[in-house]
Amino acid sequence: MSRNQFNTLLVLFVSLGLIPGCQKNIGDQGNDSTFNNPTLSKTVSAVSYPLFYLTQRIAGNALNVERVIPPSDSTPNASQIRTLQNSDLIIANGPGAPFAQWINRVSLPETKICNTTDGLDLNDFISVKDYRVVHRHGPEGEHSHPFMVAETWLDPEASKKQAAHIAAALVKTYPDQAALFQDNLRELEGDLESLTELLSDIPTGPIMTASPRLKFLTRAANLEDTHLLWLELPKEATWSESGQPEFLKRAAQTKANHVLFDIQPPSWLVDRLKELGYQVTVIEAFRNESPGNERTTDFIIGMEQNLIRLQQAMTQ
Repeated sequence: MSRNQFNTLLVLFVSLGLIPGCQKNIGDQGNDSTFNNPTLSKTVSAVSYPLFYLTQRIAGNALNVERVIPPSDSTPNASQIRTLQNSDLIIANGPGAPFAQWINRVSLPETKICNTTDGLDLNDFISVKDYRVVHRHGPEGEHSHPFMVAETWLDPEASKKQAAHIAAALVKTYPDQAALFQDNLRELEGDLESLTELLSDIPTGPIMTASPRLKFLTRAANLEDTHLLWLELPKEATWSESGQPEFLKRAAQTKANHVLFDIQPPSWLVDRLKELGYQVTVIEAFRNESPGNERTTDFIIGMEQNLIRLQQAMTQ
């Protein structure tokens, strides 16, 4: 193993921490010292819509499940912070798939935080090595650290493992509701398995993605994903000068004729890509919601629509 490979592996393990595998019995998962002193407010908070959905499906009517989702990963407001502090559990992604990083800026008891990534295996995580140059230090000089993809829920199998870990935390916190949680978990797992079956109908082949954020989905569909680094969409004023040459250089590495976006691209960019021979499809990544904006479709239906769009993209 080269020194560079060792350093990359070391950074990955530091990013992930110690991650136990997912156990079959939900009551046996997690650390026995966690979630053992609940306030029993019977309120649980989730920091993303998919985690809220999974938690609500498992909890049923036994608990009050709240969404605490500040816009654009900004710090929660005073009301949201009170909700978090008054919750028995805070359902988060956790190390290895760092979504809602504002959690690190808010004073919250660690014993209340359920890191659902603790239910994943090491090979479930996705590290993007060519993310961007971030800084210069030490003898290595200018270099980049791996970018850990956060959108685990775009892979139904990862969602199943996270759901099992959520259920384990709920059982430890509210043991009198264990039977209900287990029944609801089995029903939820059936819906997630139906998504996995839909994935098997998608033709394999090359695809381009506007950012690494869709890699859990493209990997689950066994697609050859060549990603761009458009975590922020390109500006029209600089596209011709630098954006288009950068895109064409990256596009030359694949035979894909389709680009997936996780946010709606501006019309000028869609038109330019079409002029270059590339079709565009937008995938819902369930990243953010406006406060108080209720979704008209739930997570499972939204994922079914994603898979229909992806299948159409791979057959065009």
